[in-house]
Amino acid sequence: MTKLVFAQIDSMKLTPVDQSYVDKVTETDLRTRETDFKENSYWRGALRSAYEEYWDPIEVLTYADEVIRKLNLSDVQAAANRYLNTENYARFSLVPEPGLIENPETK
Repeated sequence: MTKLVFAQIDSMKLTPVDQSYVDKVTETDLRTRETDFKENSYWRGALRSAYEEYWDPIEVLTYADEVIRKLNLSDVQAAANRYLNTENYARFSLVPEPGLIENPETK
């Protein structure tokens, strides 16, 4: 599986993703923001962050939408090249605790 992930990373670095992918991500993020705007927990967190970071609270309404709409193919490829470093990574294995999975041979 690690080889497949690294192959996908290399592909993203060398070949821009399809525009339909960027469009889908943009649409999903904008819909998520619409939903978040209806939740008190979103407003509490957003306004707290604005206060703690000395931002203009009005930017809570517009900043992320502007950033989301500006996303383009070159941004995705630049981010892949910058952040997806296959030379410096951590590898983890998830192993269930003993006894959590029934062994069919013991039945």
